[in-house]
Parts: sequence; structure tokens; C-alpha cells
Amino acid sequence: MMNQREARHRYRQNQNKNQNSFAANSIMDTGLLNYELVRPGLLSKLVCLDEIGSTNEFASAHSFPSDTLIVTTNQTCGKGRFGRKWFSDPGKNIAMTLVRNYSLGIDEIHCVSFYSSLILLKSLVKICGSSAKDFSLKWPNDLLLKGKKVSGFLLDTKDLRSAEKKISVGLGINVNQELFDEEIKHKATSLLLDAGKEFDTDEIIIRFVTDFYATLHLINDHTSLMLQWKDNCGHIGKKIMFRLLADGEEYPALVKDILPDGSLRLQLEDGNEKSFYSGEVSVAY
Repeated sequence: MMNQREARHRYRQNQNKNQNSFAANSIMDTGLLNYELVRPGLLSKLVCLDEIGSTNEFASAHSFPSDTLIVTTNQTCGKGRFGRKWFSDPGKNIAMTLVRNYSLGIDEIHCVSFYSSLILLKSLVKICGSSAKDFSLKWPNDLLLKGKKVSGFLLDTKDLRSAEKKISVGLGINVNQELFDEEIKHKATSLLLDAGKEFDTDEIIIRFVTDFYATLHLINDHTSLMLQWKDNCGHIGKKIMFRLLADGEEYPALVKDILPDGSLRLQLEDGNEKSFYSGEVSVAY
């Protein structure tokens, strides 16, 4: 990877000229992102936006080709799982959606989500210089930093009946945010709050996308993927509170395993074991 300062100087004046990218006076260095991600052929298109309601909704509203990245540092109406609002200060964090086609069966779509969160964990470990133990994965698609949420994922899938499916992987990363709303500050954090310094959002985007494309074969190697994911999961063997969205009630349980099909295997209070494909895990750290 070329020196970032050299790349910024070289491409800042021409950052809107490349036909495979467009920007609206973005505070991101579009020229650098284009040079590192589009030029080598990782991405076919780069879409950098100053502000957008939701990168996933923007992706859904347009017919972007496979390997398109939509990215912003100001997502105003971001949502997580179950429609929850994703809080983000303008210019402080990253919201992006990676649109890509996959030859996967319906029962394999979960592999894209597990792969994406695993890769982000590895990327942030490299950037932050933290030990892998500082970051952990929470089923099904959250990334925690010392027990607090630092990133979340949301997938949208099209062409479910087709052999090739277009999947939009949306993710938000709390990078340089210093304050969080009262209702979430006890369970959310940012890279800045943990490390006490600001991070380069361009560097994080480049690192994640580069790492994502470097080991794509893992998506089809379900056994290896899930073993690596479980190795970085923070709640296997722990007691948790599990909430089913159907009734909204929480149940204490022991996490026994995460199975190759992406389901969560729990031992309930009565001693019986059951697998769940959706729901919410609360972990006490």
C-alpha cells in the first residue's frame, strides 16, 4: 500500500475525475480511496457521500454493479437490527455498504454476515494495535470493544430465488465519536474513547475492503469460517439473557455453541438445549 500522504497529495486535485467514482465535496479523501480500492480492481465503483440517510437504503434504490462501495461519514437515519436507530455524530464515524454478488444458497447467506464481522475484527486489530482479546464478536453480527458495541452489521439480500444473489453488507463503525446518548452510552463505545486518540477513517475503509477481498474463499469454507468466528466470540460458555423478538421476553441461558448454519445453541433453564436463528443476546461483562 502506498504512503497515504503521498497518495493524498497526488490525487486530491483529481478526486472527482475518475469515472468509476463520484463525490459531493466529501471530507473523505476520495482520490486516495479510489487509488487504493478501484485502481487495483478490488472495487468496480466507489460512491462517497457527504451525507445520506442510510447507505443500505441508497444501495437498494440504485442498480449498482457488483463490488460497489457506498460510504459516508454522516449517516443521518442509519438503522441496526430490528429497525433500531444507529446514532452517529457527523464526520466522526464510518457508515458503508458493500454491494456484491454471491453464488450462495439461501441457507448459506448467513456466511456473508459472519465473514464480514470477522474481517472487520481482524482489520481493526491491525489498525488499533490492540490484542485480539480487546475485540470480540457477539452473535449474530455485532463487534464489541472491551464489552461495548463499536460496530454493527445489517444485510439486505436481493434475488433470493436466483443462484447468484446480490447482497448489500451495511456496517457502521464508531471511530472518533466522543459522546453517546444516555440510553446507549453504557453499552456503546468508539475507537477514540478506548485508545484516547483519533483514527483516520480513510485508513480503516481501505484496510477493511482490502482484507475483505483477500480471503473471500472463506465464505464458501463454512467449517473454517465458523471456527474462526467462534474463536473470536466473547460469549460461548457464558450465561446470557436471550430475547426472542416474537414475545419480547428475556430468558436466562447458557451459550453452548454457534453451529455451522449460523444458529445459536443455548441450554435453557430447564436443562434442555435449543437452537435459535434470530433473537438478541445480552452479555454481562
